[in-house]
Amino acid sequence: MNELVIVPKEIDGVVIHEGIKFSECTFIEIYIDGISVEEIEAFESGAVYWAELERSLQGTGEYLLFTCFCGNPGDAGWDYVKVVATDDTVSWCFERDIESKYEFSKEDYIGQIISCRSMLNLDNYPLAISASVLP
Repeated sequence: MNELVIVPKEIDGVVIHEGIKFSECTFIEIYIDGISVEEIEAFESGAVYWAELERSLQGTGEYLLFTCFCGNPGDAGWDYVKVVATDDTVSWCFERDIESKYEFSKEDYIGQIISCRSMLNLDNYPLAISASVLP
């Protein structure tokens, strides 16, 4: 089973991702087994789409958990992630260059999303990725 951490990252000033400037905003950061998804090849060129991550609490289904920084998931090679929820676990299954599967404790998964939601300061730092084109 994989360990999951989800936290908001508030940006003071300006950052550039894939040629796009973002300022005074919040990105959602995900760590799996202590490693940022930005450093895991399977997640390359992905920005977390918070609305869909939060929606994945509804249970098994396909969710657009990651998108391109421009908001078009196809630009970064992203499509829906298959989320499978059981009584005890939540799994992510997707294929990009390689087939990937991650499995988390359901209790931790729910807890991380709720904790991240409580830390968001959207009045001062709106979400950087607040909309996405659905595939």
